Amino acid sequence: MLAQPTKSTIPKKLWGKLDSHYNIVGYANYTGFQHNIYYLKQMFAETKKEVYGANDRYIIEHRDTDVYIDSMQVGIFTHNFFDIMYEFDIPAYTILLYTNHVGIQREVDLLCARSHPNDRPTVVESFVNTEVMTDHYADIPLEPEAIKYHAICMLGRQRSHRFGLYRKLSQVPTDKLVLTIQGANSWL
Repeated sequence: MLAQPTKSTIPKKLWGKLDSHYNIVGYANYTGFQHNIYYLKQMFAETKKEVYGANDRYIIEHRDTDVYIDSMQVGIFTHNFFDIMYEFDIPAYTILLYTNHVGIQREVDLLCARSHPNDRPTVVESFVNTEVMTDHYADIPLEPEAIKYHAICMLGRQRSHRFGLYRKLSQVPTDKLVLTIQGANSWL
């Protein structure tokens, strides 16, 4: 059993369900090793087992952006994560990737293409986290057919990928796009 790390944004109720279903061996957050890969290596070195049980899991929280270069089909951080996982001989099935990146399963499938179908990470794609919700939220039925306009929220924080996206969007003719900047923390 691993107590939920304070830096985790997985809701406590969900962490409790994961903890009751799996033997959580370790935890890492992409934001912890994006700029310090030794954080991930240290976690694997300290928790590596000679033999893993069927319910052993590493919870890997991926709630930040990844970087894609040229024709890469997999993000750099995701690629690096898998390289290190294999370097430490961690079975892929022990990874539970909790992410807000809808569609990342395709990247995981590419990285595990040579692996046995039973040796694949579990990918949980969810926007539910403690930064946007409390533990007291109610399910709201989704009605995608009711969506009238596309929108992007940049969360009002200075981040290079958001600035790059803004720059690209600002090149679109104004009759095709409406750009709005609000708030006292505007940095553009």
